[in-house]
Amino acid sequence: SKGYNPYDTNQCDIFINNLDKSFDSNNDSPPDELIDPIGCILITDPVLLPSSNIILDKAIILKHLLVSNNDPFTRVELTIDKLNEYNNREDIQKKTMNFRESNVSMLD
Repeated sequence: SKGYNPYDTNQCDIFINNLDKSFDSNNDSPPDELIDPIGCILITDPVLLPSSNIILDKAIILKHLLVSNNDPFTRVELTIDKLNEYNNREDIQKKTMNFRESNVSMLD
Protein backbone atom coordinates (compact mmCIF):
# COMPACT_ATOMS: atom_id res chain seq x y z
CA SER A 1 0.00 0.00 0.00
CA LYS A 2 1.37 3.38 -1.03
CA GLY A 3 -0.51 5.25 1.70
CA TYR A 4 -1.83 8.78 1.57
CA ASN A 5 0.13 11.26 -0.55
CA PRO A 6 -0.92 14.88 0.22
CA TYR A 7 0.45 16.02 -3.15
CA ASP A 8 -1.83 13.66 -5.13
CA THR A 9 -4.84 15.78 -6.15
CA ASN A 10 -6.94 12.70 -6.90
CA GLN A 11 -6.43 11.39 -3.35
CA CYS A 12 -7.22 14.86 -2.05
CA ASP A 13 -10.49 14.98 -4.01
CA ILE A 14 -11.47 11.52 -2.73
CA PHE A 15 -10.64 12.56 0.85
CA ILE A 16 -12.74 15.75 0.58
CA ASN A 17 -15.65 13.82 -0.94
CA ASN A 18 -15.51 11.24 1.85
CA LEU A 19 -15.26 14.02 4.44
CA ASP A 20 -18.29 15.74 2.91
CA LYS A 21 -20.28 12.48 3.14
CA SER A 22 -19.40 12.13 6.81
CA PHE A 23 -21.15 15.36 7.76
CA ASP A 24 -24.83 15.40 8.67
CA SER A 25 -27.76 14.93 6.29
CA ASN A 26 -28.11 18.68 5.76
CA ASN A 27 -25.22 18.28 3.31
CA ASP A 28 -23.10 20.63 5.37
CA SER A 29 -19.45 20.43 4.42
CA PRO A 30 -16.52 21.65 6.46
CA PRO A 31 -15.63 25.29 5.81
CA ASP A 32 -12.62 25.73 3.53
CA GLU A 33 -10.67 27.44 6.30
CA LEU A 34 -10.74 24.17 8.26
CA ILE A 35 -8.99 22.24 5.49
CA ASP A 36 -5.22 22.36 5.17
CA PRO A 37 -4.55 23.60 1.60
CA ILE A 38 -1.57 21.27 1.13
CA GLY A 39 -2.56 18.10 2.96
CA CYS A 40 -6.33 18.27 2.40
CA ILE A 41 -6.92 17.32 6.03
CA LEU A 42 -8.81 19.00 8.83
CA ILE A 43 -6.50 21.43 10.60
CA THR A 44 -6.15 20.25 14.19
CA ASP A 45 -2.87 21.92 15.14
CA PRO A 46 -2.81 25.30 13.36
CA VAL A 47 0.38 27.20 12.66
CA LEU A 48 0.72 30.50 10.82
CA LEU A 49 3.32 30.82 8.08
CA PRO A 50 5.33 34.04 8.55
CA SER A 51 5.70 35.19 4.95
CA SER A 52 2.40 34.09 3.41
CA ASN A 53 0.18 34.51 6.50
CA ILE A 54 -1.55 31.20 5.71
CA ILE A 55 -2.68 28.79 8.41
CA LEU A 56 -1.69 25.15 7.92
CA ASP A 57 -1.74 22.03 10.03
CA LYS A 58 1.59 21.77 11.83
CA ALA A 59 2.19 18.15 10.82
CA ILE A 60 1.80 19.01 7.13
CA ILE A 61 4.18 21.98 7.12
CA LEU A 62 6.75 20.05 9.16
CA LYS A 63 6.75 17.29 6.52
CA HIS A 64 7.23 19.91 3.82
CA LEU A 65 10.10 21.56 5.70
CA LEU A 66 11.93 18.25 5.98
CA VAL A 67 12.17 18.26 2.18
CA SER A 68 12.33 21.96 1.36
CA ASN A 69 13.27 24.88 3.63
CA ASN A 70 10.77 27.37 2.26
CA ASP A 71 7.23 28.62 2.58
CA PRO A 72 5.36 26.52 -0.01
CA PHE A 73 3.29 29.53 -1.10
CA THR A 74 5.94 32.24 -1.38
CA ARG A 75 9.19 30.23 -1.58
CA VAL A 76 10.66 32.54 1.08
CA GLU A 77 13.19 30.70 3.24
CA LEU A 78 11.55 28.98 6.20
CA THR A 79 13.02 26.47 8.62
CA ILE A 80 11.42 24.47 11.40
CA ASP A 81 13.22 26.68 13.93
CA LYS A 82 11.93 29.88 12.28
CA LEU A 83 8.40 28.46 12.11
CA ASN A 84 8.47 27.50 15.79
CA GLU A 85 9.99 30.83 16.83
CA TYR A 86 7.33 32.75 14.91
CA ASN A 87 4.46 30.65 16.26
CA ASN A 88 5.73 30.98 19.83
CA ARG A 89 5.19 34.74 19.71
CA GLU A 90 2.31 35.78 21.94
CA ASP A 91 0.42 37.63 19.17
CA ILE A 92 0.66 34.65 16.82
CA GLN A 93 -0.38 32.21 19.55
CA LYS A 94 -3.52 34.32 20.06
CA LYS A 95 -4.31 34.12 16.33
CA THR A 96 -3.91 30.35 16.16
CA MET A 97 -5.86 29.90 19.40
CA ASN A 98 -8.69 32.05 17.99
CA PHE A 99 -8.60 29.97 14.81
CA ARG A 100 -8.81 26.74 16.80
CA GLU A 101 -11.62 27.97 19.07
CA SER A 102 -13.77 29.50 16.34
CA ASN A 103 -13.43 26.59 13.96
CA VAL A 104 -14.02 23.83 16.50
CA SER A 105 -17.41 25.41 17.17
CA MET A 106 -18.25 25.11 13.43
CA LEU A 107 -17.92 21.35 13.64
CA ASP A 108 -20.16 20.95 16.69
